[in-house]
Amino acid sequence: MDKKLKTLKWVLIVASIFYLALASGCTKDAEEPFAEAKKDFPPPSELYALIEEAAGLPEMARLEDDMYPYVYGIEEEWFEEAVSYSSIDITQPDEIVIIRCKIEEAAEQVLEKLEFRLAYKDKSAQNYLPETIIFIQNGVIRQDELTVSLLVLKEIDAVLTLYDTFR
Repeated sequence: MDKKLKTLKWVLIVASIFYLALASGCTKDAEEPFAEAKKDFPPPSELYALIEEAAGLPEMARLEDDMYPYVYGIEEEWFEEAVSYSSIDITQPDEIVIIRCKIEEAAEQVLEKLEFRLAYKDKSAQNYLPETIIFIQNGVIRQDELTVSLLVLKEIDAVLTLYDTFR
């Protein structure tokens, strides 16, 4: 009889541990770590490196931070980090701008400035390089929280797939 009680005692202990583990996994707080993994949106410099890897970019030149007000009308005070690369071949439309803004209001302003930039590229292409219009018209401006991006490149689908991994 003692052996049956010991066995029953162990079964109850194991069942209780199992039940507690199961019950704690059913609470809202406990579910979150097991939810579909969402990667944090990387800083602009890291994101650009991932884009380079995913899209096989042409040779690109980086814009210096102090040039953003002159090229895009974007003030340095608006962002924490920014990268802007353009093809060194001026006949190619490739341009990638990724800006991590400090606050939501700044992100809205940056979004507006990048929309203007894309429209300017489209108008310029119509006048001077009509063969690049398709790439510019397929260009994307997107906002992911405080990160705003302008993406004009031939391999746009690969880059959008990359961006979607961070949603």
